[in-house]
Amino acid sequence: GNYAYATNPFGANFKTCKPGANCAQLQIFTTTNPAAIPSPVNFLIPTSSPPYVLGSGGQAAGQTIFYKDGYLYLGLTKTASGPEFNIIDVRDPLHPKWIGGYSIGNTINQIYVRGGFAYVASDDKSRELIILDVHDPSNPFFVSSFDPSGTLGHETGQSVYAVGDALYVGMGAAGGFPELYVLNIAHAGVPTLLGSYVDGSTLLRIFADNTLAFLLASTVHQFQILNISDLAAIKGYAQPVSLPGAGAALDCEGSSFYAASNNGTQGNLAIISPGP
Repeated sequence: GNYAYATNPFGANFKTCKPGANCAQLQIFTTTNPAAIPSPVNFLIPTSSPPYVLGSGGQAAGQTIFYKDGYLYLGLTKTASGPEFNIIDVRDPLHPKWIGGYSIGNTINQIYVRGGFAYVASDDKSRELIILDVHDPSNPFFVSSFDPSGTLGHETGQSVYAVGDALYVGMGAAGGFPELYVLNIAHAGVPTLLGSYVDGSTLLRIFADNTLAFLLASTVHQFQILNISDLAAIKGYAQPVSLPGAGAALDCEGSSFYAASNNGTQGNLAIISPGP
């Protein structure tokens, strides 16, 4: 509609600060008139009432967000207390309301919600993927998790994307282990491995269809396209695209991708479209 929702990563002392631009995990912007956007609604997850989210020094800051059907699924950096996974009711966007949460115990890097389940990529090195039941937004609960065989304590979950019954999970650079895993989630309680791919870099964002996967990596050919028609033998599909600096964000619209990167002194935006 006429609203934009943004996570705020400012690392305030959430025990003492008052809601504002430097003390809020969520900001809601009214975009009815894009030429004159007013000051946003600054939403601070409650600190003195449930869920008692507290933190300082970078704890409990906004990290990732997913919107679906009037609810925001907000992931935080590791908190000092309270849940890192939070569900915010924004059916009235100017009056957001916290309604449910779940404690992960680690930073949440990305969330993807479909079919009443939330797929959470986190820094938990023994549960890089955590699946929560969110059919009742006021009572999310644990369903299952995934830790790749042989990598206990080694990898971190970074990104997640679903197509049909296939879930694509991107990991941090894994030193020879795969960074991309494809899981069958036809039964969310028992995710099973369909395929994997060694990339050599942290996978920050993933888009996919039935035959191709599009990856944004932190370094090493940041934008890549993989052939996933045979999940047992995933391979490169096209020449990778190198971006100036480290990969940062990726979005898709129509047949074009919009890839952001950061070289340490400035941000860059690349538009990547099919060749002739």
